[in-house]
Amino acid sequence: GTSDYAQQVATFWVIKSWDKGKYTLMYDGKGKIMLSGIITNIEKVDDKTYTFVIGDGLEEEAFLQIVIEESSLEDPIRNMRVIIPGALESYQTNPFNPKWLEKLNPFKTVRFMDWGGTNSWGQPDNWTWDDTTLFKWDDRAKLDYYTYASPKGVPYELMIKLLNDYDLDGWVCVPHRASDDYIKKMAEYFRDNLEPDRKLYVEYSNEIWNWIFGQTHWLYKYGCEDKGIDWPEGIVPYVQNNLDIWTEVFQGQQDRIVRVVGLFTAWQDVSNRIVFNLRKGSFDALAPTFYFGLSDEGDAELDSLGEMATASDVAYYVRQNLKQSFDYIKTQKETIADSLDLPFVFYEGGQHVTPLPFGVDATYEQALLDFQRDTSIYNIYTEWFDSIRNLNTAEIPWLMNHFSFITRRSAKYGSWGLLEEISQDTSVIPAPKYKAVLEAIEHDECNTTANTTIDISNSSIEIWPNPAIDEIVISGLNIDNKAIIELFDLQGRKIFTTVTNGVYETKVDIPETMRSGFYFVRIIQGNSITNKTLTIATK
Repeated sequence: GTSDYAQQVATFWVIKSWDKGKYTLMYDGKGKIMLSGIITNIEKVDDKTYTFVIGDGLEEEAFLQIVIEESSLEDPIRNMRVIIPGALESYQTNPFNPKWLEKLNPFKTVRFMDWGGTNSWGQPDNWTWDDTTLFKWDDRAKLDYYTYASPKGVPYELMIKLLNDYDLDGWVCVPHRASDDYIKKMAEYFRDNLEPDRKLYVEYSNEIWNWIFGQTHWLYKYGCEDKGIDWPEGIVPYVQNNLDIWTEVFQGQQDRIVRVVGLFTAWQDVSNRIVFNLRKGSFDALAPTFYFGLSDEGDAELDSLGEMATASDVAYYVRQNLKQSFDYIKTQKETIADSLDLPFVFYEGGQHVTPLPFGVDATYEQALLDFQRDTSIYNIYTEWFDSIRNLNTAEIPWLMNHFSFITRRSAKYGSWGLLEEISQDTSVIPAPKYKAVLEAIEHDECNTTANTTIDISNSSIEIWPNPAIDEIVISGLNIDNKAIIELFDLQGRKIFTTVTNGVYETKVDIPETMRSGFYFVRIIQGNSITNKTLTIATK
């Protein structure tokens, strides 16, 4: 329609943790724009280029507003881009932030669930899911679209560029409303453009049993309710169809893809009724989660503590619930994976420490935030990874995708990121989850197998004196392997770690700050883990 009033288009960016320096704004077309905000040195370079500066001390509070005051009908303003300092000559060939790449460098596989806008894909909002229309290939996200934050996500071209340029394996989620033509052309595009040495994991949508997402409602209505088929059996044909199309497209090259079926980790019956109704042999791996979090009882106890709760309190109640979280994974393995002789590839996981029900304001909000930077979460991650390694009886380590990479902390909606910001200085703002994951990656890369041996009573390794006061001697180490020696208290909190390399015997000093009592010593050598008890006597 038309309006009798003048109109302007504006975008407003709150700048958090942007690098200080000179930024460049460029656009195509004819018109007039205005820049404002907590920025300095705004300069018009030419009719289509501006520069501005984010100075010292403004990185955490700056904001940028861009207003289109005039735009030509024949040649409208478009292709607007803001270039970070130092990237003016390289942004077209390398669109990825160098600091983001640096943080990503240790990882070997990336899952594009969020990049692909998978949850409620193509919907204008979170609740408008009731539409039978299937999308054609031409409806996908494209490179020339004005934003990559649309409900269709980031273009596949950029996913492939990231994988090819940085030698990464990828995991893609096929939109739930993709037509057969869309699925076929998507598979062909990845087949023809992804380097042959790159592995691609392929999954239909994401968590198609999670009722907070539009895909679950859509599949229930059109796959189950309208067809008179029970849930979740009614969603199986959609999963099977996706598997079959990718199989056909990669005929003769199936070693390039891993056909994945997601599991509902905490609801065994749903997993059974999906997996065992799929055609055997049409998929290659099963994908549960490896989350851990609070129980209802733990949340209630923390809620009663309110503002008096601490990070240690959160850690305590998380630990109380670890066994149940582990048993969910173990049951899925024994019931489904072992019976089909298929591996696990975890589609998501990590801490899921949020108040219950999800999305409420917690009375112990600060404790939740503090826990994300506390040493206790590092210790829990390390122990959690050890537990999952010990469950794996295969020679190949299980792939584990952490959710997620970089996001800010939120007591209400979850602190999912391994890091809080791209430019995070971990010597100033601790990142214990990131540290634990990097160590886990290094651990598995140093081993030819993820199958670990736990030896408590019959090991040749000895610790003496025991009880000890100032120091202990550990003997019987394997001189062909480095030894990672860790000391824990009875609550599972790691006290310290030391590493030796190629020695039979080593001396370890006991910190003066340690109290008397019982402790656990864990010694990791190659694919062997030895646990010993230790008593510290009063000094």
